[in-house]
Amino acid sequence: MNNKSLIYFSLCFLLCFVCTSVFASLQTKQQELKRIKMQIKTVKKKFILKQREEERISQEIKQIEQRLKTLNQKQREIEASINHLNQELMNLKEQKIRIETSLDLVKKQLTQRLIAIYQWHRLGLLSMLSPTGLKNAFLTSTYLGQLVKQDQALLNKYQILKENFDNLENARKEKLAKVERYQLQIKDLKTQIEREKRKKIALLHQAKQAKERYRRKAIELKRAAARLEKIIKNLKKQQIKKQQIKAGHLPWPVKGKIIVPFGKYYNEDTSTYLLSNGIEIKVPAGTPFKAVASGKVVYADWLKGYGNIIILDHGNGYYTLYAHAISLYKKKGSWVKAGEVLGKVGEMGSINGPTLYFELRHHTKPIDPFTWLRPNK
Repeated sequence: MNNKSLIYFSLCFLLCFVCTSVFASLQTKQQELKRIKMQIKTVKKKFILKQREEERISQEIKQIEQRLKTLNQKQREIEASINHLNQELMNLKEQKIRIETSLDLVKKQLTQRLIAIYQWHRLGLLSMLSPTGLKNAFLTSTYLGQLVKQDQALLNKYQILKENFDNLENARKEKLAKVERYQLQIKDLKTQIEREKRKKIALLHQAKQAKERYRRKAIELKRAAARLEKIIKNLKKQQIKKQQIKAGHLPWPVKGKIIVPFGKYYNEDTSTYLLSNGIEIKVPAGTPFKAVASGKVVYADWLKGYGNIIILDHGNGYYTLYAHAISLYKKKGSWVKAGEVLGKVGEMGSINGPTLYFELRHHTKPIDPFTWLRPNK
């Protein structure tokens, strides 16, 4: 009984495994696909955030470049103003030099005139008593007066020019001092802006790299999702959705004598009541046995207590089991049609000689085959 119980437990475990393996695998892959799709959604969100960050930083860099452009324009205007001021001073210097040259000439002439006037005064009044002397004195006096007026005008012009020059020079110095301060401020501001620009460029580079990583990650995840969807599609194909068997309409796997019925029966050899989950059909060794309905082979191998065994999945949780075969014609994963030969009967694992052990189950629960097989005429 212990050996029988162990064999029965092994078969139940096998059927549980067969019933649940495809479903569990499908469920696992579906859960994995769901997880990957959630990852794709998360990566897409991160990608969009990095894209927005890249756009924002790019806009900030443009604004920084505009500020630098404005500062450079102001700097050029200041330099142009300084150049203009220096040109004005240069012109004034040239005028000053010309006037100073004229003044030097006037000074020389004035010295000569002063000497002439001094000598003229030394002649005394006698030289002017004659008509000719009086006339000459008058002309000389008039001429000297005009020269004095010209010299005075030149001195006044020089004085005005000197004052203008001094005023412009002072204004230039004040403006230069102010400009230098302004230039220093501009220089400091440009340095800060350039530093800020470098930081922004570094952030932009990081954002682009992160965005590229997320893009590649999204592509990898999409490819993984596509592979999983293909696997799930194949697993779904492996599931037989449409039930292939109907009660009372199944053909017999072999024609022979029923020596072990389904359920509780009296065993004459042991003089005890035993419990069978299927039926045993006595047939000659080598008799071909057939599939009672269309389905998929989910197990085809040796099992202790049953010998060579083949199990078919007929959809909707219905399975048929054929044991004690001397040979099996189908492999796991094969699709078979109703009436297709699955193998030949033997006595491997049988204690009753060459027999075919046949079971019908719904999920893991044994079902009486007689209610499903056609009446044996």
